[in-house]
Order: sequence, then structure tokens, then C-alpha cells
Amino acid sequence: MKPKVQSRRATRMVSMAATLLSVAVYLYVMHGLGWYENRREVIQGTATAGGAAAEVWEGAKPRTTRLLVGVEAVRRAGEDFRPAQNFHEIINTSPFVLFVKGTDEDSRYLRHLLVNEYEVTPEIAVVDLSKHRHSADLQKYIRQHKLGEHHPLFQLADTTPDVPYLFIKGESVINTSVDKDIRELHERGELQSKLQFHAGNDAVITKRSPPSNS
Repeated sequence: MKPKVQSRRATRMVSMAATLLSVAVYLYVMHGLGWYENRREVIQGTATAGGAAAEVWEGAKPRTTRLLVGVEAVRRAGEDFRPAQNFHEIINTSPFVLFVKGTDEDSRYLRHLLVNEYEVTPEIAVVDLSKHRHSADLQKYIRQHKLGEHHPLFQLADTTPDVPYLFIKGESVINTSVDKDIRELHERGELQSKLQFHAGNDAVITKRSPPSNS
């Protein structure tokens, strides 16, 4: 075989080898990136399902509330649930914290109101007591120690509001009823200013514009 023919064949073989190597490197890199993205999704999903990470409530678009899960603050085996400690752990997740029960009418009203009529930044942390492992103990603690604590004349009674409970910077906003403390103020156009007063510089509350008919 002539030297020139051998040289051309050798050149083609080197070129093909280089091409195959480039393809192999590309596939390896893309596979690695895909593994990273999948791994990141798995890690995020595990954190959300297993601990106090937040899940977005699907009704909030743009994101206004986040549903807290795994907030029971379970202690080591044999230790009792500590409602005061759990309450403060929850309160520290956001300036705005809303305690609700999924099927309660007032809870549904307030969640809908805060999502559709107002925008709160940072987002409201929501705890569904119907899914809380120690809901009875936590709710009892809230009713006995946290409602109206900044009002000297407040006394726990049969008329003390059940749920929802709305806290801004750890202070209870609903101390009489949802109708008196929330609904009436909203209808008079005074709710935004009240919420902003309680939040101070730690949160921003804006009224959403009504949808355009055009």
C-alpha cells in the first residue's frame, strides 16, 4: 500500500476517533447535569416531606402563603410535646403566621381573602391544625396564652375565637371574631392599614387591583 493512502486512512481514523470522543464527553456531561437536577429534586422533595420545610399552597398565585408541614416539633422518644416551644418555632418562620383548619368556614374565608385580595411579603406561613399531630394541645395553648395577650381586659371565655388565628410578629390579630377583626375592616377598606401597622417594617401588605374587564 502506498504511503499516501496509508496516511489518508490514518487521518480519517484519527478524525473519527476524535468525533466519537467528543460525543462521549458530551453525553457524559449531559448525563451528569441530568443526574444533578434529578438529585436536587429528590433532595428538595425529601426535605419537604420529612421536616419543617414549606410547601406552597396551590391557591396562591403569585405566591402569598406557604403551608408549613412537619411542624410538630417531635422530641426524642419518651419526651412530651411542648406546645409553647412549638408555637414559638412556628411563629419564627414568618412575620405573618395563620393557623387554620382545613374544613372550617372562617379558615377558608380568611385564606381566600389573604390570597386573592391582598399581597403579603414575605409570604404568610400557614399551619393547618387539622393535620397537626398535637393540634388539641397547641390550640389549647394558643387560646389560653396567646389571644389578646396585649389587651389587659381580655379573658378567655366561651366566645373566645376558635380558628383561624392570625399572628403578626407574634401578636394575635383576631381576638374577638373573624367578622369583627377582619371582615368588617376589609369591607370598610381599613384592613390593609391595620395589618401594616402590626407588621411595621417587617412585612409589606398591598391591596390587589381588581381584575380588568377588558
